[in-house]
Amino acid sequence: MSMKIKASVMKNLLHIGIFLALFIVIIESFPKQQASFRYHFELDKPWGYGLLTAEFDFPLLKTEEQLAAEKELALKDYTPYYRLNDTVVRSQTALLTNTAEFDELNRQLQEKLRKVMEEIYAHGIVSVSEMEMITIGSCTAISIVGRDNVAERRSVSSIHTPRSAYSAIIEQLSKSEANKLKIINLNRYLVPDLEFDAELSERIRKSIEESVSRTEDMFPTASIAMCPKI
Repeated sequence: MSMKIKASVMKNLLHIGIFLALFIVIIESFPKQQASFRYHFELDKPWGYGLLTAEFDFPLLKTEEQLAAEKELALKDYTPYYRLNDTVVRSQTALLTNTAEFDELNRQLQEKLRKVMEEIYAHGIVSVSEMEMITIGSCTAISIVGRDNVAERRSVSSIHTPRSAYSAIIEQLSKSEANKLKIINLNRYLVPDLEFDAELSERIRKSIEESVSRTEDMFPTASIAMCPKI
């Protein structure tokens, strides 16, 4: 009885061994897939193989230095934004023309003074402290937003402070006309009509910075290949 059991076990083991051997032979007969990268390369060294082409579109990220440089270049033409309050010229002109000193001027000088003041205010007047900020920021131009919400780019050299506005008015008058104006404290009627719009300025600045792509142009399939070693 014991011999029969041993013979049966040996027979089963033989069958199992044959099955495993056939299984291994079948597995080995299939081609093996190479999952590893088959190329060896080193940074800053020439590519030592033939043409190697990407099979998909991909972007190249810019370096932080490159991105910062491109943002700086994009902001080169950026200008701060100011709101023009056109009610200032009307109110200040009304105050001036209702004074006794103004009534002492002849009609021709009255009209000339009114016209020159309107022209100066149209160019824009900012406070001394605001002009200092513009100068520190190395701005050569600002954008002025009028009542119609349309921005107009204007050179800083054409913008006035109250003091430079007074000088600009006097320059447009003859010597005798300027002497007659001494009875009027003209500086009292020259006040800022431009106000810095911090919110709009920051929004425009961010919009310009965000327009700079963080990546290079997309490289299409089969257009980019590793350069072969020369």
